[in-house]
Amino acid sequence: LMDTNVKTAKHMLMCLSDFLRVKYRFDYRTYMLYQLREELDLVRSYVELQNVRMNGALKLIIDAPDELLSNVILPLTLQPLVENSIKHGYESGELEIRISVKQNGETLVICAEDNGKGIPTEVLETIGRSNTSKDGVGISNINYRLNICFNSRLVIESQWLTGTKISFQIPKRGE
Repeated sequence: LMDTNVKTAKHMLMCLSDFLRVKYRFDYRTYMLYQLREELDLVRSYVELQNVRMNGALKLIIDAPDELLSNVILPLTLQPLVENSIKHGYESGELEIRISVKQNGETLVICAEDNGKGIPTEVLETIGRSNTSKDGVGISNINYRLNICFNSRLVIESQWLTGTKISFQIPKRGE
């Protein structure tokens, strides 16, 4: 891009810098939490980088009230879900990815949803049920960390050729 579109290349470098700054700020072994705002910034940077690679085929919609953004979340909880949407859900045309955060009493309900190709039923029945690498590192890792820290798990709903919705709940608490 530096040879063909310097402005876009500069934008990509800034997104990459933002992405790496947030991604490498924590250590899984300490279960450090950070603000939901930071995880959403990571998601935005990641999608912007992928959007350049995919010629603008991605549309990210974030529905998260400002008053909930200071609540804490495990790092790299949403970003791998968005990455899976792109990697496994995109076929052609536009892929819409929607992140929503809602409060339900003293709980946050966080959802990542896409209009991608969905997950085949036979895969959906086994996904995330074991800790083997064949299930994928992202889902297993997120489930493991959610269970240890919040006694929670991912809820995965999908319809083939319609899309996928993955949600989880964590306690509402600020940093």
